[in-house]
Amino acid sequence: MNEEQKKAQEEAERKRFLTWAENYRNNTNRENFTLQTDIDLTGVDWVPIDFNQGNTFDGGGHTISGLKVTQEGSAYGDAGLFSSVTGSSTIKNLHVSGTVDVPGSDYAGGIAGFVTFSTIENVSFTGAVTEGNYRGGIIGTAYGSYFTNCHYKGPDDLKFLGQDDGTNRIKDCSPWP
Repeated sequence: MNEEQKKAQEEAERKRFLTWAENYRNNTNRENFTLQTDIDLTGVDWVPIDFNQGNTFDGGGHTISGLKVTQEGSAYGDAGLFSSVTGSSTIKNLHVSGTVDVPGSDYAGGIAGFVTFSTIENVSFTGAVTEGNYRGGIIGTAYGSYFTNCHYKGPDDLKFLGQDDGTNRIKDCSPWP
């Protein structure tokens, strides 16, 4: 595949992802999603997704770069690529880079602000999470969830999980809370 074909493939996947996200937010399509290639969200003022209903988001080992979150994704003040991940949902095999900067947010993380009774595995976030009462490099706060191989790298001393109530099962994640 030449460079022009690669760019066309990435742009088509970006459009597919943005359409899926908008439909998911509007309750018109609550299906699972698998990312097919790396995408760049530079120039998109991202509105976080409330991800629930036992669905799976599989990043396919790909990267979402250029994430810029400046607004909450729910009435509860959660911010990240996903505002919340609930209802036995799964986020896996995903790498994200960018910034989460939502003044006044309650829970903020590079992947999700709030996670409950769900699974997050093989994910990473590189960038800054600058606001949030409870903020973590990957997740702001979580209850009763499973975390495996979650890693954060950023310009501050955040842990991968901002608030852990002790009911989460965590394996091979860093930095540790």
